[in-house]
Amino acid sequence: MATEEFGPGHPWYYRDNDPVPVDEIQGKPRPLGLEYYVKPIKDQKKYLDNLKKYLQGQKENLNRDIARYNELLEKGENALSDFDKRCGFGLETAFSLVHNHIAYNKSVIIHVENGIKEVEDANPQMSLF
Repeated sequence: MATEEFGPGHPWYYRDNDPVPVDEIQGKPRPLGLEYYVKPIKDQKKYLDNLKKYLQGQKENLNRDIARYNELLEKGENALSDFDKRCGFGLETAFSLVHNHIAYNKSVIIHVENGIKEVEDANPQMSLF
């Protein structure tokens, strides 16, 4: 198989291609309901607070993953741990894993932000506080 058959989420992509610029890594629509991320509760204000806390955590995860991606770009093989090197996980694997983490986190952030808007729209009195 030729490497052009693989996207940036697969290690073989990086054998013949440069890493995708981090701002071009896109999230994909999430088919899961918000209950997959945050358990719904009757108290909509508390539920909204829980969604916002979860969203903040996802944004922190995204920032860590972007920092790791940038570290891989800057340091290359020197950014890999000894464990990764001993196990044969090269730069290609590191880029594909972090690429997928970034795409996932971006997807979840978009999904939860949309969910927060839906909860706020369904409960307009909460926006007064």
